[in-house]
Amino acid sequence: MVACAGGPTAASRPVVPLATSVPTVTVVSPVPTLVPIKSTQTVPATSTPTLVAPGPTSTITPTIPLTIETHVLQVELASTPEQRSRGLMHRRDLQADGGMLFVFPDEAPRNFWMRNTPLPLSIAFLDSEQRIINIDDMAPFTDTPHPSLAPARYALEVHQGWFAERGITAGALCEFALPADVNIR
Repeated sequence: MVACAGGPTAASRPVVPLATSVPTVTVVSPVPTLVPIKSTQTVPATSTPTLVAPGPTSTITPTIPLTIETHVLQVELASTPEQRSRGLMHRRDLQADGGMLFVFPDEAPRNFWMRNTPLPLSIAFLDSEQRIINIDDMAPFTDTPHPSLAPARYALEVHQGWFAERGITAGALCEFALPADVNIR
């Protein structure tokens, strides 16, 4: 029995050879781009992408929720000397309820400035119990020192006016838990 009955019979159809070739795909590498250099040294071009370190506006730090009274912030952690010295420098934006929590290995007097920081910020210094010691407003692009009024273990930077708009003052408790794997140096 034939599956497609009613059509031309096998004897009446012309024999057509089946194509035996399989389509092939040819991969063409992109043409390398040569960049002029100032020396006489020849630099070979490559089509392999080059990995570039994150720029100053990249966020590579973990974030955690931080609660003050009924207000919740999502804050980036700066727990190493490199992260703390970079802080929010060169950043042009910050989430409305975002910020950066600077974590230090010990409680000590702290000083912050706004060098290379275009955002106006407010800073709260916190003791080891996560209680606010003092709050200060900081103008962009200034080297004016902003000190803690007592030894501090943490510093919290947010948009300027964030604390005042919510009636948060010295003595308020900040609640947060640091991840177990956070590297504090």
